[in-house]
Amino acid sequence: MKKMVFFMLLSGSVAMVSCSKSEVCQCADTALAMMNEVKDSNMDQKKLEGIQGKYKADMEKCDALEKGKSKEDLEKMRKEFEACDSYKELETLQKEMMQR
Repeated sequence: MKKMVFFMLLSGSVAMVSCSKSEVCQCADTALAMMNEVKDSNMDQKKLEGIQGKYKADMEKCDALEKGKSKEDLEKMRKEFEACDSYKELETLQKEMMQR
């Protein structure tokens, strides 16, 4: 169950796309903050539920950025996301957490 919640959070953060305080980069920053809290939670179910609730509105806003976009627009958003300041740290954190 803990891994399921983690993967839900992880997939939500991967779906978020952003740069230099653009909406896409704000989503990357949110994803990084959320993943840091997940890491610090030691996969405690109550803490994970709290984290999920805390970031729910932000996640929904970020998910909405993708709705109705063409494949080309989604690709542009992905590239913008990867150019955000917090992307490399987020990527490193995700890899670290997957190794647990």
